[in-house]
Amino acid sequence: MTNHQPPENQPNPEPHQPHEAWQRGTPEYLESGGGRRPARGGRRRRPLLLAGLGVLGLGVAGGVAFGAWWYLADGGSAAEALPADSLGYVGLTLDPSGQQKLQALETLRKFPALAEELDLEGDASDVDLKERLVDLVLEDAPCTGLSHGEDVEPWLGDRLGVAAVDLGGDAPAAVVAVEVTDAEAADEGLAEIDACGDDSGEASFAWSVEGDWLLATEDAESLGRVQDLVAEGTLADDEDFQRWTSAAGGEGLVTLYAAPAAGPYLAGLVERDPALAEDLGLSVPGQDELPEQVEEALGDFAGAGAQLRFADGALELEGAGSIGESGYLRALSGDVSELVGSLPADTGLAYAMGVQEGWFDELLTYLADTSQGLVEADELADELVRLTGLTGSDLEAAVGGGVALAIGGGVDPAEMLGPDPTSFPLALKVDGEVDDVEKVVEALSDQLGPDAGLVGLAEGDAGVAVGLDGPWLDEVADGGELGRSERFRTVLPDADRAEGISYLDLDAVRAVVAEALEQLGGPDEATEVLDDLAPLAAFGAASWLEDDVLRLRVRLTTD
Repeated sequence: MTNHQPPENQPNPEPHQPHEAWQRGTPEYLESGGGRRPARGGRRRRPLLLAGLGVLGLGVAGGVAFGAWWYLADGGSAAEALPADSLGYVGLTLDPSGQQKLQALETLRKFPALAEELDLEGDASDVDLKERLVDLVLEDAPCTGLSHGEDVEPWLGDRLGVAAVDLGGDAPAAVVAVEVTDAEAADEGLAEIDACGDDSGEASFAWSVEGDWLLATEDAESLGRVQDLVAEGTLADDEDFQRWTSAAGGEGLVTLYAAPAAGPYLAGLVERDPALAEDLGLSVPGQDELPEQVEEALGDFAGAGAQLRFADGALELEGAGSIGESGYLRALSGDVSELVGSLPADTGLAYAMGVQEGWFDELLTYLADTSQGLVEADELADELVRLTGLTGSDLEAAVGGGVALAIGGGVDPAEMLGPDPTSFPLALKVDGEVDDVEKVVEALSDQLGPDAGLVGLAEGDAGVAVGLDGPWLDEVADGGELGRSERFRTVLPDADRAEGISYLDLDAVRAVVAEALEQLGGPDEATEVLDDLAPLAAFGAASWLEDDVLRLRVRLTTD
């Protein structure tokens, strides 16, 4: 086993002795590895370009590599090579065979730019998309001479993953696990990658190839500590990991996982560096402390998992996670299937949210908490009464069990800024009784001044709608059969149990996108981009609570 020395301006730590199982050359955690024959014992080094692995493993090669994610078939297996107490994990598998590949290639070929960049012409059995991805990474290498055939293909396996591991530093260490088919070839290939574009002779990362796996992290000492943690237990055998990745629907093309310890760990990071609160989007702008409810939620966090997969011509993300004791999230739940399903069939965009009794008080509490003491909940309620004469009970009665925003399809961009704003098809559909809704509309109209005449209220067979006082308002109130359309059902298979829904018919907004692209890049560029986007059909997201678990399914479908 060979060690590179750190640069002169770095401390030279005492060499860390790995767990005895690693000293023997056979990782203890691979004893149940499905009967694989152990590869030759590897050597420890400190390569400069670990980024090459990261780029390949996570698909960070622009939009082309993201599209190629559809090719991947199984995302959780690299967890068997990483520590059980990892804070977070992203894993995927490059699988060059099976029905998944055929379906993915069929979809990828619908997109001209992807098909050309990845050279997807010809028989599917002849397309090696893994090689295409490696070539994309090597194209950006700072040196020439590296190739898939000589430097990567002889050793790269199908499974890889990245974990965040707490080693006691200021931030978690990033640990990469890559399946290898030839340990010696992997060591030699990584040495070539390490030397690419660097003449210093020094290295900034450490790796070790043992058995079927390559492990890599920032330095030799950290690598040894990771090896010891792996010997104590693997992520694949961890009960929380199994629970949350299974709750997200089992195997996917990409697996994502956040451990229960990730919540308190993140809260600790923010406590040590308050500026992180705003950087991470956990506080309101200008505040450098965690709101009380956010801090409590992180402390109560019990874990989460997600799977990205290719299914039935769609790219699908399914997730599940704990919500702790959050009264705010519980208040924003309620069946919205009928509210959205009865919208007009030509709805282009819909966003709906169900609510429970008491949601207004929970909202005020959350707003007051995020203000970091600038305002109290009762002060917000008093201000609402002062400005409008309305109470929280009035708003809850008007909204009823939920509210849905609906925008009509085939939107003409000119209508947005035209002389008659009411021609723009925008309306809110609510679950409350018409008298309760009318009370709120009249109170708010006083605040709109001369623009109050633009707002109308309509009652129809499907309920009550408020919005721009045009034809679309009556259509929403009268209702339709959006929920029965094939496009809606395909992109939102969980609509019948959803408590939150987002829906976008991409054909319906194509004219808006086209005009925006023409203004940004001209008609020729707009045409090219639109041709690439033409196969996309719809986007949908549905969420719901089930046994104190927040579940989510997001889909992007193609024609």
